[in-house]
Amino acid sequence: MDIVLRTATEDDVEFLTDVVVEATRAQQRLPADFDEAEFRAGFADWTREQVRGDLAGSSTSVIEIDGVPVGRLRVVRTEELVELAGVQLLPDHQSRGIGARIVVTLAEEARGRGVPLSRGRRRC
Repeated sequence: MDIVLRTATEDDVEFLTDVVVEATRAQQRLPADFDEAEFRAGFADWTREQVRGDLAGSSTSVIEIDGVPVGRLRVVRTEELVELAGVQLLPDHQSRGIGARIVVTLAEEARGRGVPLSRGRRRC
């Protein structure tokens, strides 16, 4: 299995939004009052800011397996840490070790820089 992290572009925004909605739905974490159209619009706007580079230190990637887009990765890098800000995979690609491999790669990057890897506000 060949995992590639490709820098996301504005052309990827719809796919990235789909991944987040589908992954969250599969995990049964959508709130009862979830307004999908409203969420999609807001998330797409926020993602466009990320891929344009409007959010300092933030990078968003499309996760590809053997050339096929299967997920989304967002990482925030500062002088003090590497933060795993979000990783989502389409349901058919979950529980295959893809996320674990990505976390290992980020941990190696953080270790090489001499900074911690964190997930949100928690350190990993």
